[in-house]
Amino acid sequence: MKAFLKDHGPWLYTTYGCKTVNSLFNKYTLKQLPQLMIVQKGGTPVVDDAIDTLNTPKIVPVDIVAKWKKMTTE
Repeated sequence: MKAFLKDHGPWLYTTYGCKTVNSLFNKYTLKQLPQLMIVQKGGTPVVDDAIDTLNTPKIVPVDIVAKWKKMTTE
């Protein structure tokens, strides 16, 4: 894990077997792991399939992240 974080930066993650994972699966109806979901401060989802969005051809990641930041503060 340390090598991964060194190469990829400080990703938010849970440890294997963490009880929080089940509650997140139930609350947000997660479909897969890993899954990237954009949520507002109160926990309301605004983008369910952020990974799919980032994998869209011709998308500019910096622009989409700026859009998501705006969506989470509205």
